[in-house]
Amino acid sequence: MNPSNKFIRIITDEFNDSKLIGWLKKFYPDYPYTLLCKLVRKGNIRVNGSRCETNHILKLNDKIKIPTLLKQNKLEHKVKIDKFLEEKIKSLILYKDNEVIVINKPNGLAVQGGSKVKTSIDNILQALKFEKKERPRLVHRLDKDTSGLLIVARTKNYANFYTDLFKKRMIKKVYLAIVYGESKLKTGKINVDIETNRKIYDACTNYKTLLKNKLYSLLLIFPTTGRKHQIRKHLYSIKHPIVGDRKYKYEESKIGKYDLNLHAFLVNFKNINGIEKFFHAEIPDHMKRNLVNFNLDYEFQNLDFKKVFYDNNIWF
Repeated sequence: MNPSNKFIRIITDEFNDSKLIGWLKKFYPDYPYTLLCKLVRKGNIRVNGSRCETNHILKLNDKIKIPTLLKQNKLEHKVKIDKFLEEKIKSLILYKDNEVIVINKPNGLAVQGGSKVKTSIDNILQALKFEKKERPRLVHRLDKDTSGLLIVARTKNYANFYTDLFKKRMIKKVYLAIVYGESKLKTGKINVDIETNRKIYDACTNYKTLLKNKLYSLLLIFPTTGRKHQIRKHLYSIKHPIVGDRKYKYEESKIGKYDLNLHAFLVNFKNINGIEKFFHAEIPDHMKRNLVNFNLDYEFQNLDFKKVFYDNNIWF
């Protein structure tokens, strides 16, 4: 590519030690994650004149060459959208208003793409504009194999608002998990630091045992921090790995062909006008089957969803 088709961005102190892909997503949110990764992989985006990986750690005063495609920073970028996937995602929408779209994400569908991920929600956000002129934006993530509630902001301004809510821990999420082993505690708190990218972060997860037997337990989980793989790592640390988890497991766990049994079940937040919102996502079919097969057929109609967020007796 001719140098005249590129321009330079200088890394400021705010982004010292940040990943390249994180910086790109911050400054070019209108472009799919997969496109940004592709531009880096093909060398169209370079750091200090050199090709690098998406997880390259940026340093103060690094110089990033940006192709014309991103320099124009168009709000519209023509991305070929799989019509079947588009209709599938639209069928999973639980709620839509002026600010957000709430989706019940199935397990096995990635939120963002990557070098090994060809299909993701991020790739089809352009098709979820509806009456808006802007492409919706992701404000948080779920693991590919985790099902449940995903919040998508409908404009840049709302994305800034909801991203800030997540940073301030003002969006509360409750998960369901089927785990191996008999949970001995009715309620518990896990305070175990988590290492991510060679940095140590504090992490806290509360849980309540809904049903149990000698082999399995059904847990209601309330993480008060949001670290990468936090719930999976924490449950593994107390010898209750999640059924279907192929990364955080014990040798004696009979993984079999189970999908991951972790579901983002409930969410609570106040919107930009201070109106409180509650959502719950129906449990996926594979977890329903396991609840029956593992003798953990819990009566969820007896669970007061709003009380979960406000009654400390639920957790302690």
